[in-house]
Amino acid sequence: MEYVGPLLEIWNTLNVHSEVLILDAFTFDDFLEAIKFTSDEVTCELLEEAHCAVLKTIVNEEGTLQVTLPDMIEEDSSDEEMDESEPVTPILDAPAHATRSRMSNISNIAAEESNGRSSRTPAEGRHRPHRVPELLASYGWVERLKARDFANGGWQTIMAGLLHQLSLNPRQKSECDKVLSKLVPLDEDPSPESVRINYIRLDINLRISALQLITLLCVSTKTVRGYLEEMSEEQTKIRKEKLEHQKAKKESVAKLGDLETQKKILLPDNLPDSPKEEHPDPMDISMSHVDDTVDTVDLATSDAEEEGGRSLRRGNERKRKRDEDAARREKQREEKKAKTNPKQSKEFTKLLKDIDKLKTEISKREKEIAVCDEQLREANCQRTKVLGRDRFWNRYYWFERNGMPVTGLTDGSTGSYGYANARIWVQGPDEMERLGFIDLPEDLQRTYIQDHGLSVPDRKAKEEGATSLRTANEWGYYDDPETIALLLNWFDDRGVREKALRKEMTLWQEPIVGQMRTLKTHLDSINQEDADDEPVTRVSTRKKTYVDIEASSQRCLRWRNLTAIDKNGHLHSEQPKPKEKKGKKEAKGVAKVIAKGKPTTRQGTKYGK
Repeated sequence: MEYVGPLLEIWNTLNVHSEVLILDAFTFDDFLEAIKFTSDEVTCELLEEAHCAVLKTIVNEEGTLQVTLPDMIEEDSSDEEMDESEPVTPILDAPAHATRSRMSNISNIAAEESNGRSSRTPAEGRHRPHRVPELLASYGWVERLKARDFANGGWQTIMAGLLHQLSLNPRQKSECDKVLSKLVPLDEDPSPESVRINYIRLDINLRISALQLITLLCVSTKTVRGYLEEMSEEQTKIRKEKLEHQKAKKESVAKLGDLETQKKILLPDNLPDSPKEEHPDPMDISMSHVDDTVDTVDLATSDAEEEGGRSLRRGNERKRKRDEDAARREKQREEKKAKTNPKQSKEFTKLLKDIDKLKTEISKREKEIAVCDEQLREANCQRTKVLGRDRFWNRYYWFERNGMPVTGLTDGSTGSYGYANARIWVQGPDEMERLGFIDLPEDLQRTYIQDHGLSVPDRKAKEEGATSLRTANEWGYYDDPETIALLLNWFDDRGVREKALRKEMTLWQEPIVGQMRTLKTHLDSINQEDADDEPVTRVSTRKKTYVDIEASSQRCLRWRNLTAIDKNGHLHSEQPKPKEKKGKKEAKGVAKVIAKGKPTTRQGTKYGK
């Protein structure tokens, strides 16, 4: 797959801006599966909602464009001016990469242009690799988008019209024409149904390219820009709140330091006295042995039941007196201890309570600061932050780093998965970095070989192995939690880039590893379910085949846009529900007919009564 970078860009943009787009969050795995979905019988809600949600930001409900697009009218008028000024030869009209067939098509232009604009349009059609103008001849894409007419090939037709207008920009023409030549080919009569079928057959790379083009437009719309401004203001408020918590924490820490100093001063006078050797009271001698002996003798030598009863009562009385004496002595010791320095003890006790209160306050402030940091991280949706670069200028990304919850949004249809992307993505060096630091000139390369024994490209290939990345269009990823520790050990702290990268990854190591474990558990459960699943039940109708989504092995079909349903009452791809018409007010002074056919007066009475 060529478009890994754009695919990640689209997924990240849609999830970071899911609130303003009114989309449920979705995992990268579900999104990849949805992009590859090609069934003509089953509708993938994730695929349709992603396109329709983005398209709705480009044209509002009043039919006003929210972005600046190349003007097709201006292009036509400029073409007419060019036609009136001088005739155009076939050679000048030939595209940069002209083929023989294209040159043969151009040969008839000069004769037709003399007939005016009407005869010039078919000639222009021969230059285009598509037939989008014919597709939109009776129903323009802006009008269709204004009406939110997405059903039955509607959103695919809108995509074709929008890409056709974007193709007027020379920098985007090549990419747009690649998609349009497949969506609206020259050898097929264009219609919304044919465009829908052709989109199903469209190559995954072209799907990604088309969605990327409109997603880039979406980010520049007034709606999204307004949302970004709101997030910036929200970050400002959170930072002020964080500063207040930090200030309060600093004051509490200073007070705590003063109290700890006072505690050290008062501590010697409030330490418990060292235990003194207590001399037992001569009268405080345990008589248990004697008592038992006496009782035993009495009971053994007694010949009468009355004598035995008296001995038992005497033993109980002695035991009760012993317990009372022990309790009295313990009470005396406690009173003696409490009377020792009573003023210092109260002061010291109050001091300890104040210290505990300050520690609780500091802990509370630290939690509030952590909450503010998390809110700032999620509200920072202006740009994706890179973790850093390694010695070979590879860039490392963890997309949960900012703009979204680490675990993904948990209140959506797939929130129970517990992860969003759960991978560390690595992008190869760009062209300038590769030429400047890897593919060195021959003289510098020879010097490097003399110093290190091998060239930079050879060292890169040796250390990176089979997953070596040559250009910025090549991507790799880590999804095994066990490899993160090995990767951190591979980074060399002697290098400025890798030292910073290692520090950043170590800071986020715990959530990164936790998400990777969640991903592994989720994928293992999917594999187990797929092994145990029975064939999916299908119910055929005249137009569509419905499947049991919960039983489907294609996980992208389980995603539902509950956010749009809750907020709008319908999906983006569905027509808005018609508003209920209010009852027409009756004109004043006009009689109305009642059941018997007799009109009533203004007062409601019947004529003739």
